[in-house]
Amino acid sequence: MAGTVQSPGVAGQKVIVWHLPEGSTTVVDEMWAVYGMNRHGWMTGHAGRFGGNAIYSGGTIRQLPLPTWAEDDGTTFTSISDDGRIVGGTAGSSSAPDKHPTVPFRWLCS
Repeated sequence: MAGTVQSPGVAGQKVIVWHLPEGSTTVVDEMWAVYGMNRHGWMTGHAGRFGGNAIYSGGTIRQLPLPTWAEDDGTTFTSISDDGRIVGGTAGSSSAPDKHPTVPFRWLCS
């Protein structure tokens, strides 16, 4: 299980992963929001290091390429398949929403 927490008086948010069987937690400093997670603990969310959407798996953060017409602040990764090969979400352009509205989008990873 994962979630986003913010402490009073502390700038920014932190992503916390709870390992329920062990009763322990892991802080993922590089990410500040989680939108989706699979059963292996791979997460989709927002990573400050990249300034946008990313995938976290096994201690590594990866950024997926966006369509040429999309912008990071108009795009969100919201789900990830159990094998990590399909990421779902939306892609769009916040600066030109009339030209490139937000649409459902999927990323296929090999």
